[in-house]
Amino acid sequence: MNLEQFSLKNPAAIAAAALLVLLFGWIAMARLPIQLLPDTRQPQLFVQVGWREAAPNEIEEALIEPIEEVMRGLPGMKEMRANAGRGFGGVTLSFDIGTDMTRVLLDVVSRLNTLPTLPPDADEPQVFAGDNWQGANAASMLVRPLPGNPVSDPASVYQKLMEEVVEPRLAQVPGVSRVNLEGGRPREVRISFDPHRLAALGLTPARVAELVTSARDSSAGFVNVGRRQFTVRFTGKEPVSELGSLIVAWSNDRPLYLREVADIQIAYQDARAFTYRNGVPGYYITVNRTSESNTVVLLDGIKEAIAELNAGPLADEQLVMDLSWDASVYVRRAIGFVQESLIIGVLLAVGGLWYFLRGPRALLVLAATIPLSLAFAIITLELLGRTLNVISLAGLAFSTGIVTDAALIVQGNILRYVQEGRSAMQATLDGAREVMPALFA
Repeated sequence: MNLEQFSLKNPAAIAAAALLVLLFGWIAMARLPIQLLPDTRQPQLFVQVGWREAAPNEIEEALIEPIEEVMRGLPGMKEMRANAGRGFGGVTLSFDIGTDMTRVLLDVVSRLNTLPTLPPDADEPQVFAGDNWQGANAASMLVRPLPGNPVSDPASVYQKLMEEVVEPRLAQVPGVSRVNLEGGRPREVRISFDPHRLAALGLTPARVAELVTSARDSSAGFVNVGRRQFTVRFTGKEPVSELGSLIVAWSNDRPLYLREVADIQIAYQDARAFTYRNGVPGYYITVNRTSESNTVVLLDGIKEAIAELNAGPLADEQLVMDLSWDASVYVRRAIGFVQESLIIGVLLAVGGLWYFLRGPRALLVLAATIPLSLAFAIITLELLGRTLNVISLAGLAFSTGIVTDAALIVQGNILRYVQEGRSAMQATLDGAREVMPALFA
């Protein structure tokens, strides 16, 4: 028994199968991720390094080149690019589409652990998945004081709140690669000295900087005392409050302490930019997404996080966070436009069929092919892990006409056999069987 005979002898089973396809198609439609275009970019990892106030040549020699050396031969890597600027740099690693990025991330982190000793005042390399610092932001937020809050410099007052509360909450949103505190002014240990006094004591600023950065704890091995073995450890890393007791030189067998030649304080870094909206100062935050994340789902999670922060810790400090840039708005508009075109196309097709056929049963059969074929296509997209985007929706809209034409061909061939005197059952069987190979081809 072929498919045509089975369909004619089991109409209830065919109707039940059609309803199941429509049901699962509706479920798949709700679960399909939405984005503007299919993601055809190569997956990337970005290794960021920092060395404050270092020249680009120093960044390249001391940080970039060792990372490039340990990353050579990384499985699946297509391209490795490096960027170096004043005080920062990074290495972008591009991989083949479909590469298991979880395994690659573990491999990259393990290779970074084999790096040679970095300069003492350089930051440890950080690994980020997805768009690097050159890519567009997925979203940007602005934290501003509410009316009645007299703070004129949010970066200096609420930096700890941003680092300990706001940044961790935004980083928890699925799909977030990195949270950038663009308006931040981190605290630093600032040592101010008089160059004339240093010169009188025979010291140079470079020598003082070397002594301060080299003040760290170190191990001196082991010592055996009887049956016991003890670890010998030199402590050189002191709290900031005791940093002034660091000996920088000797004068006539008398130690010269750092507090005698310099002033030590904890201060905020100098502001290099500022943010205002409608005359009100603000704290600017941006978010990057991972290569595999979905823009609409990501922005929905960010909006939920913003609502929680505005109702909780930010409200306690008389602050509010606004979403300044929402990339999902343009995605939803583009998707909505194509969806409207698809709906209009279906209505026009059904209206045209009604005008020419004038038969409700024939119209019902032909019109049912449109939602059934769309539901089957959406289920296929869900099973293959694809997304609902402008390209896939345009394909669905285009295929609607093809499906309708195929249904009309089958219907017309069946009517031809009915007019020749065959029974409805036999005409349906012969008419569908005759044109099936051509339609399938």
